[in-house]
Amino acid sequence: SEAYARECCFVSKALKAQVKIGTSLISQAQALRSLDAEVGTKSFKALVDAGKALWRRELRRVEVLDAGPPTSATFRRLEVFYTCLYRVLLFPRRLDEETPEGLMHWSPYNGRVVAGVGVTDNGFWDTFRTVYPL
Repeated sequence: SEAYARECCFVSKALKAQVKIGTSLISQAQALRSLDAEVGTKSFKALVDAGKALWRRELRRVEVLDAGPPTSATFRRLEVFYTCLYRVLLFPRRLDEETPEGLMHWSPYNGRVVAGVGVTDNGFWDTFRTVYPL
């Protein structure tokens, strides 16, 4: 149909391709809306820069005031700390999506699209490997 005209398959000898992907647990139409809202006409570099700025802002919420002497062991501890902090901030994941009807999510409990916030993905292994070391 016309609504899904951007789906395609192609064969090319080109060495580079730019692919933009929209995802949704609600519908294909919602995936296209999300793609337009989140990516739109932005360049890959602009998206990367925006992502880096977002992560810098989040990771700077915690500042280590005295990490110890400037040794390789200190830098390794800081690397482990900030890697764990990054992973902690990945969870829980938001499943909700901004739709024309407001905030909605697909519910794994009833298999329907329902209004409101939806979250997932804070398993025991993730907690053990990321939260407890902090």
